[in-house]
Amino acid sequence: MKKNPIFVAILLATLLSPYAAQAAVLSWVLPTSYTSGAPIADTDLSRIVVKMFTGPSATGPWTLAVTTSPGATSATGPDPLPGETLWYTLTVTLDGMESDLAQPASKTAPAEPPPPPPPAPKIPAAPEGLRISLPLLPDRGWGHG
Repeated sequence: MKKNPIFVAILLATLLSPYAAQAAVLSWVLPTSYTSGAPIADTDLSRIVVKMFTGPSATGPWTLAVTTSPGATSATGPDPLPGETLWYTLTVTLDGMESDLAQPASKTAPAEPPPPPPPAPKIPAAPEGLRISLPLLPDRGWGHG
């Protein structure tokens, strides 16, 4: 039987500063019922495997990014490139039956900041206190008198 993806929620969070390499941390709530409405036994919840898919838009195309351990409720996925948006969705599998895709969610990575300006050249300041000294002229016999 298929699981009901309506109970799967995707929450995105980031771990690092806006311009450092980041990881997309997704978390979700495992479904508690099958698509028929029948409940999933608590003992079976720990056997549910989640697959994380990424894509360039809310409609895909989807690429498998991560397959979790059974019972996992979070995983780290790839991060979008700076200035780009990456979409994420999930499926769950139990007893060989895979759910429909969950409602996709997106993450947009901030654009990288512009590079800092080059350092200003180290040009010395202009000299100060300029004076002109005239040498004493030798006596040429043009004396007074």
